[in-house]
Amino acid sequence: MAGRCASGAGSKHRLQIETLSDNTAILRAAERNGFVREGVLRPTSWVMGEFLDDVLLGLLAENWTPARRRHARRNLMTTAALGSSPTCSLLA
Repeated sequence: MAGRCASGAGSKHRLQIETLSDNTAILRAAERNGFVREGVLRPTSWVMGEFLDDVLLGLLAENWTPARRRHARRNLMTTAALGSSPTCSLLA
């Protein structure tokens, strides 16, 4: 899975994913793990001769539960095996 994660000093406050709007596998996996759609960046990414929208999803630290931690890695790893390539940012 290609992507970038950035971290700052101190504890992490939010996790953010940006992916193409047609990337249904990562959108489902992220929402299944507690991410919330926070916005759409309209025609942003040039892909195969056309502009596509990007979707921004976020998960706040206070909404991240231990039950989600156990399953999140497996769900996102399965999605990665399907060839998805979201961009993620970890913000302090």
